[in-house]
Amino acid sequence: MKTRTTIKDIAARAGVSLSTVHASLNNKPGVGEQTRNRICEIAKELDYHSNTVAASLKRKPYCIAALFPQETGEYRYYYADIWKGFRDYMKTLADFSIKAVEIPYRDEPDHRYIEEKLDQLSAEGQIDGIISVGYSSSGIVPPVGKYSEAGIPVVLVGNDNEKINRLCCVQTHYLLLGEILGEILTSRLGDEDEVLLCIGNETVPSHFLIVDGFDSYIQKYGIKNRIVRIPGYDSVTYEKICEQFHNNHNIKSCSSVTARGSIFLGKAIESCGRKGSVLAVGSDLFPENMCCLEQGIFSNLLHKNTYRQAYVATQYLTEFLLRNIAPPSENVYVRSEVLFRSSIPMYQCETVSGNHLYIS
Repeated sequence: MKTRTTIKDIAARAGVSLSTVHASLNNKPGVGEQTRNRICEIAKELDYHSNTVAASLKRKPYCIAALFPQETGEYRYYYADIWKGFRDYMKTLADFSIKAVEIPYRDEPDHRYIEEKLDQLSAEGQIDGIISVGYSSSGIVPPVGKYSEAGIPVVLVGNDNEKINRLCCVQTHYLLLGEILGEILTSRLGDEDEVLLCIGNETVPSHFLIVDGFDSYIQKYGIKNRIVRIPGYDSVTYEKICEQFHNNHNIKSCSSVTARGSIFLGKAIESCGRKGSVLAVGSDLFPENMCCLEQGIFSNLLHKNTYRQAYVATQYLTEFLLRNIAPPSENVYVRSEVLFRSSIPMYQCETVSGNHLYIS
């Protein structure tokens, strides 16, 4: 078995001290250019790779502040998988000197609460990076922006915001997802048929960009069918959906661009007796939506893969902190998928079916 090359091996080959090798390989001052180049060449010949684990164990632990809406109540439909993706990647770093401080909050908090938490971490010398969402209505922009401007690396998940000096944002391609939704919802419409679209919050990029993509598809293909738009994702939204289903029998397809809106859409379809009479598409992957898909209330689900978004975002932030490796782009897109009833077994995490094991 081949043994790992160490800086002691390089020092012996070059005839220099260990400190000279360390300074050369880490681009530190005090070494002549000719010596540095010779040491780097020897390191390359010996296939030397720095032991990042060992290096990280010798320093004060890095600390990442994770700022996402809480994963309980109505927030869990979307944010539970984001928290899980973040935590699962952090588990892979058990051998590294890096820790996380979780700061869950209500979706629209007073930003002073978040700023107070970050200031407390900063005063204790425990803030080296931030991972968070980026849309302004969450109250997250002022405090996170303050620390990003101070040089703390920030990676965003799900929603970008160029007001924050972030390393990158990891999200799905919402415009493309909206075009896919437009194609599904209009594929079987007659001339008099209508589409009901729950558009969520018009200030949140992950909502309005899907709607923009939907409108782009409608315009591109000259679709003339009437589109009924319902904002929000609360009990009022539910009442408006039910009113449309009761009074407008021309509605033949419907969808929500948000997870919470999908809850109310599914309930309205069932309570109004429209199951099977409308083609319905839910948004995001969680137990209630899976149940609607299984029961035929929804024909499809738009899976934004929020778990993967958070997992990849955490990877980019920790790679930057531990290895000084920058993300490949300011905007990184995670693939979304359209789920059918027949694909449910593939999305049940670590579920055994017959002789097969499906891992999400």
